[in-house]
Amino acid sequence: MSEPEPRPDRSRPADRDKVDPLSTGRALGLGFELIASTAGMALLGWALDEYFDTGPLLVSIFSLLGVVGGVYNVIRDVMKLTPPSRKPAQRKQPTDKP
Repeated sequence: MSEPEPRPDRSRPADRDKVDPLSTGRALGLGFELIASTAGMALLGWALDEYFDTGPLLVSIFSLLGVVGGVYNVIRDVMKLTPPSRKPAQRKQPTDKP
């Protein structure tokens, strides 16, 4: 029975320079999500502007909504991927009683 491979030590320079393909893919996906939401909403705004003949009004509004929604989704996804931080242990306050 073989032992599992040890996890790479990130403190050594050789291991620190290696790129994890899974995290790279996640990061690219988050960037694509931000761009796609903005472009999709701008396209929807343009189509509605053409239909209602309102000029660039709806493109501006829908583009802004796409940016806000995209940033919200990216922040939400990053919060899911990031492990919760540990709180430092609470120290007991010394009492004046002996």
